Amino acid sequence: MVRDKGHFDLIEALATVERSLHNPTHVLIVGEGDDLAAVIDAGRALTNTVLHAVGRRSDVPNLLDASDIFVLPSYHEGMSNALLEAMAAGLPVIATSVGGSTEVVQHGGGMLVSPGHPQELADALSSLLVSPTVRERLGEDARRTVIDHYTIKHMTDRLGSFYDQMLAMR
Repeated sequence: MVRDKGHFDLIEALATVERSLHNPTHVLIVGEGDDLAAVIDAGRALTNTVLHAVGRRSDVPNLLDASDIFVLPSYHEGMSNALLEAMAAGLPVIATSVGGSTEVVQHGGGMLVSPGHPQELADALSSLLVSPTVRERLGEDARRTVIDHYTIKHMTDRLGSFYDQMLAMR
């Protein structure tokens, strides 16, 4: 939980979104880090959003099952295991268009927003929060994306192909 993970942008986006929602939004913040207290403090200004900072957890599948949307607002990201886990669990995702997130989400299952742009994040959140049908469709697309592109078999096949190419060049 550090500034570059974009949690302050998420708080700002939630402040915009919550004005248009009738029911409270519950947000799970999973993890630890230097900025956790500051994120929680910033979240206190939210009036129709309840932040649940649950720390480091070993029961991630349970947390994903309890969720409707997964948000990864990072300023930079490699190939995020958390993103792939959420998509495999059938969650629609909103991620910033950085690093591996761009590669994964472009196959389907979510929305990409610019890093450091809370209004884009708010717009994406609004569209998913108000439409269970869109969430369901994107969730199915997310699961399919992982099955079609990111299983262990896919990764080992690609690695094997790479080694074959390298050996052929010798």
